[in-house]
Amino acid sequence: MFEHRRPNHLLGRVAAVAVLLLSPFAVAACGGDDGTAGPETGADVEDITEDDYFADDQYVGEEVTVSANVTEVIDPQSFVLAGEDYGDDSLLVLSGKDARKVQEGDVVKVTGTVREFDYENYRADYALGAADLYTPYDTEEFLVADSVTRNTASTTATR
Repeated sequence: MFEHRRPNHLLGRVAAVAVLLLSPFAVAACGGDDGTAGPETGADVEDITEDDYFADDQYVGEEVTVSANVTEVIDPQSFVLAGEDYGDDSLLVLSGKDARKVQEGDVVKVTGTVREFDYENYRADYALGAADLYTPYDTEEFLVADSVTRNTASTTATR
């Protein structure tokens, strides 16, 4: 004769109430204030910083790409970048031809080889000006550029 059926919405309500009643137990299982939630994974802010290519001689002979603000143009073939992101206050760049197009304030992307600077070793090849202009960079790591591109969007480094 008449068959009595439970409406489907009643089952949905019962399931929702059960989920609400059990959810505190599920959250508690994720860890508490006692530090038992397990180790955190991912990178710390310190791990996401730029490489210190010019902090010591570790990268001498390696090709790197850096992007930074030009703080000074010394000569037509040499300029200085803000080097804070790369392990030094300033970063000397020598470039055979591409340096002629950079100006102070430009953001540039430079790919080249990390070397240790000695004025006499590079004076003739790069037509460097007076030696006293380069005194701050003597025995410092610097970049011999293979390419210089102006007006890149941000400060980055790759190896």
